[in-house]
Amino acid sequence: MINERKKDRIKRIFTMIFMRFYRGGHKRAEYLKRKNIFKSFGDNCYWFPRKLPAEPGIITIHNNVNIATDVYFCDHDVIHHMLNNVPEYVDQLPSGVYYSYRTSGIEIMDNVFIGAHSIIMGGIKIESNVIIAAGSVVTKDVPKNSVFGGNPAKYICDIDCYLKKRTKVSKNEGIHNES
Repeated sequence: MINERKKDRIKRIFTMIFMRFYRGGHKRAEYLKRKNIFKSFGDNCYWFPRKLPAEPGIITIHNNVNIATDVYFCDHDVIHHMLNNVPEYVDQLPSGVYYSYRTSGIEIMDNVFIGAHSIIMGGIKIESNVIIAAGSVVTKDVPKNSVFGGNPAKYICDIDCYLKKRTKVSKNEGIHNES
């Protein structure tokens, strides 16, 4: 009999294969939602990464979340492999106890954009109305109405400041809403 962990891994592999056929981010998001891959997956989302997190069942994605290409969700660690092979570390534990595989959930609230090649570490929550700049490494909770970027991701400005700058640029370039 196949255990649950192995079933989840097989489901994740087949999902990544099938997602290759869904080129658009909205279509991929709908597929992931329909297949109940994540703990929760909201409406009007965009998913462009080709890879799925190791433990998607502990990730909650709310409404209007847009995730660009190659965003990585680090919802687990494998450091236990190293720790369990160092006698000095194992000797510090009670007899018969070993370091275990650790997972940490991730929650992304409404109206969030995560830029390309960002890394979202486990155990964090990204609040509503947030922009994460491309290439960021998010290591702590991100408060609502903010723009964060860098490694580690730090506060850049509030969302209102970003909107003013973006509106000015859009007016100057004559860019209109894509419908």
